[in-house]
Amino acid sequence: MFLGCWKGTWGRNCSELCPANCINQNCYPETGLCVWGCDAQNCLNNQCDNKTGVCTDGCEIGQTGQYCNKRRAKVYKRKKQKPKIRSFKTNQASKRCKEAFAKWKANERPTSSNNKIYCDMKFAKYELRKTCRIEIAMKVLNDRQEILDARTKHDQIFYKLLGKKES
Repeated sequence: MFLGCWKGTWGRNCSELCPANCINQNCYPETGLCVWGCDAQNCLNNQCDNKTGVCTDGCEIGQTGQYCNKRRAKVYKRKKQKPKIRSFKTNQASKRCKEAFAKWKANERPTSSNNKIYCDMKFAKYELRKTCRIEIAMKVLNDRQEILDARTKHDQIFYKLLGKKES
């Protein structure tokens, strides 16, 4: 019997919950579709499917879930130390990364892997990190070579460089 379901439930035994965005939590007991449409309060662009209550354009910032009724948990990450090596290559990669991020942010932060803007942003970030890793590796190699060269030429410079390396 479907007609005897409490407000906010539906299904054969009234064991299913109505979609979270149905206005006043009212849905048809047979189908679970919203009776009076959906409340698009936390939906991006205030767009939601009037029958299912699902936010069609995604969620406002800070909300998550298909009905945008859950608070997005804040994730605190320890910030990585910025590389101290700045070269023409890293500056160019950094500039491309910032431009791609700004474009991604301006286009409502798409997250689909099929979205070109999202892919461009991820690739720019990958290229920046790759460039920084290469620059750091080259600096380490140059420092090692400088120490080895000093060892063969001047003991005093060798120990000075070695001491600088340890600190």
